[in-house]
Amino acid sequence: MSQKIMNKVFVTAVLVLLFALPFLIEKSYTMYILNLVGIYAIMTVGLNIVLGYTGQISIVNAGFMGIGAYITALSIVKLGIPIYVALPMAGILTAGIGIIIGFPALRLGSHYLAMATLACNQAIQLIMIHWKSVTMGAAGVSLSSVNIGPIALNSNHRLYFLVIPIALILIYLYANIIKSKLGRSLIAVRDSEIAAQSMGVSLAKYKTTAFAISGFYAGIGGGLFALVIGYVSPESFGLNESVLHLAVLVIGGTATLPGPILGSIFFVIAPELFHWMVEYKVLVFSLISLIFIIFMPGGIYGLVKSGVPGWTFKRILKKA
Repeated sequence: MSQKIMNKVFVTAVLVLLFALPFLIEKSYTMYILNLVGIYAIMTVGLNIVLGYTGQISIVNAGFMGIGAYITALSIVKLGIPIYVALPMAGILTAGIGIIIGFPALRLGSHYLAMATLACNQAIQLIMIHWKSVTMGAAGVSLSSVNIGPIALNSNHRLYFLVIPIALILIYLYANIIKSKLGRSLIAVRDSEIAAQSMGVSLAKYKTTAFAISGFYAGIGGGLFALVIGYVSPESFGLNESVLHLAVLVIGGTATLPGPILGSIFFVIAPELFHWMVEYKVLVFSLISLIFIIFMPGGIYGLVKSGVPGWTFKRILKKA
């Protein structure tokens, strides 16, 4: 059997399993966890476009997520806009803000860009807190059951059929972006900006495009997050959340297709298996990220691809 056929069989099996899960799982909380995996996969995939494939350090992903969440929640609660309009609108508007925030990337690099995006994240959170006439301030915004036509999304089982299909579509688009001319141009910018410019690649165009794509993905993810949680408040989109997004990507594997998905699965499920992690989540995942950066820069996907048995203490000693 050829590799292509095996890949198609594998993908088909995964899709069938994903479709069957809501019918096999009765517990609402388990479905809630699966919904969170899909949401974090969306947001981390977008971050991977900026960090993994364009080489731009971004610590504003939680801010993008918050913008998408608030746009979705306020559009539904205050304006009565249906979810199938509010969600794409959240992605598009957040992409626009991503372009604006991407402009500093044209002149800044390395830790300077990281500091600039960190400041943007803090500014976004402060706006959420103090623009009380729109965002309700620290009190946040509550969402009751949302409908798509006659169908009420009033359970985690029903929300699963919204979250997972959107996640699969966006991951499919992500895979095609990386394989396209756009993806190759982003990689060229990451590898050498001077060489990329000499080949006619516009730094301004592709850096801002990367931030726009990242903003779009985080905006959609934030909108879905608002629907699944049922409540939006500024404290969910601070610096800690942005650091966790970076940790998810590093642990899963930067600049890889499956890395963000594997990292999201680990990030959501690990605290459920080890309850003590919840209280020290940021610290634990930061330390795990550091370990991966030093000893396993390929992340979980790197281990899977090379074979876990191949990861030996001899390799650790070489890294050290």
